[in-house]
Amino acid sequence: RGATVDYPIQLQVNEEVRSVIKRHPVRLWGRLIATAVIMILALILWFNFGPGDGFLSTVWTTIAVVAVVGGLIAGYVFWYRYNHDIWLITNQRLVDSVKSTPFSSQLNTADLRNIQDMGIRQRGIAQSMFQYGDVRCETAAAGRTFVFRGVADPQAVLHEIETARSEARL
Repeated sequence: RGATVDYPIQLQVNEEVRSVIKRHPVRLWGRLIATAVIMILALILWFNFGPGDGFLSTVWTTIAVVAVVGGLIAGYVFWYRYNHDIWLITNQRLVDSVKSTPFSSQLNTADLRNIQDMGIRQRGIAQSMFQYGDVRCETAAAGRTFVFRGVADPQAVLHEIETARSEARL
């Protein structure tokens, strides 16, 4: 017996998930590394200027504590958001599910038959080097655009959506 998968939506009758897509991990790691660098710099400054008595010692200690605690909180938020920001491609629709915090969530769907125009965008050295970018899908709804931001191999994601859309229109 197979394991039950917990999707952020209730699947419709005869609906099957074709792909679960997440952001490229380089986006998470870049943010975590930048946060760690800031925390390390704060600790280095504290070790050089913080220990001792007096007002400046208190200031440096406060700065170091705020930087480390803030960095830990920011790191957790980056990790949480990365793990709770997913897109689903089913045989009937696209689903964009974002939980930026345990208390905030957003869910958008678009019927595959309503997707009219699609494209990809890769900008900069990092996106070219690590093969990630954005996939944009415009729907028949006025001004409605679905954007899969920072996904790995956007060409493959675009192909998957095109295939699912073609099959849904049959």
